[in-house]
Amino acid sequence: MKAAVRAFFSWTAREGITADNPARTIRLHRLKRKPPGFLTAAEKRRLLKALKGHAGPAVLRDRVMIEVLLGTGIRLGELAALDIDDVDLDAKHLRVRAKGNVIQVKFIKTDLRILLRRYLVERRRLGTPDDEALFLSNRGTRLCQRQIANRFAHWLKMAGIDKPLTPHGLRHTFATLLYSATNDLLLVQRALGHRDISTTQIYTHLVDGRLEEALERL
Repeated sequence: MKAAVRAFFSWTAREGITADNPARTIRLHRLKRKPPGFLTAAEKRRLLKALKGHAGPAVLRDRVMIEVLLGTGIRLGELAALDIDDVDLDAKHLRVRAKGNVIQVKFIKTDLRILLRRYLVERRRLGTPDDEALFLSNRGTRLCQRQIANRFAHWLKMAGIDKPLTPHGLRHTFATLLYSATNDLLLVQRALGHRDISTTQIYTHLVDGRLEEALERL
């Protein structure tokens, strides 16, 4: 409301309707940005332990989806859109169609490459030769974002992690843990594909908050 009043009187002053801008002294207070949800390092280990404790093609698929999100920081929509041909294990990268249909290349670390290699063998065995989607439903169709979110919620419950977290929280988890390990904001910006460093700065606050909590426990 305050912003609208200021904008209105700025316009009237500019157009000569009023002699001055009576709203110029109005101060706008920016709302504090709510920190994004993410998994702690311990919760991440619990989630992966729950996945590793089960077997079967669907479990392997779910584990790969979650580990790709944790290991690359890509978005849910980008994960759902992945095709088999987007995975290049020899080049150690994943080709992602990001916002604005921009192609980005994400590095795949060693343990994730091993898991993907194992998954691709199973994926090609189960899927039809002309089906290009990397992740399939039980009906043989590409998994949609809602289905992936439901699988993620299932595994959070299996791991005993009781927090309102969506798959996007794994992107925040990736960024928070990467910043904790490197203390390099530019590196995190590059890993996430952010154009503006100010978008990435939220992760410094998250890590600082964890440091304060740790110091309080000393």
